[in-house]
Amino acid sequence: MFLLLAYFSVASVLLVGGTLFYYVLFPDLAAERFGEREALPPDVGIWRPDMDTPEAVAAHARGLVREVRTFHQEGGGAFRRRRLLLQARYRNVETRAIVSVERDKVVKLHRADRR
Repeated sequence: MFLLLAYFSVASVLLVGGTLFYYVLFPDLAAERFGEREALPPDVGIWRPDMDTPEAVAAHARGLVREVRTFHQEGGGAFRRRRLLLQARYRNVETRAIVSVERDKVVKLHRADRR
């Protein structure tokens, strides 16, 4: 009974590991199977003033300007996970010095169907 259980556990590990290894070797097949990620926004990496959000209005009342940008962080490793981050910083209106920085927020990238 133990040998049967050991056989099936080893076989399942090999099956799952082989499938993952197959998708790593042939990334086009993985993209065909799971879909491609949507395209990055055109203004990646460019700081732009934020005027419309409640955070920007509150910052303006304190004499600050809120600037935001999207930042593309390329992941390393076998699965190459990439992330799109929303970064925000606050500048003094008079001196243009950076006063504070918000934590990065991850923007979800959705899968686009190839159909």
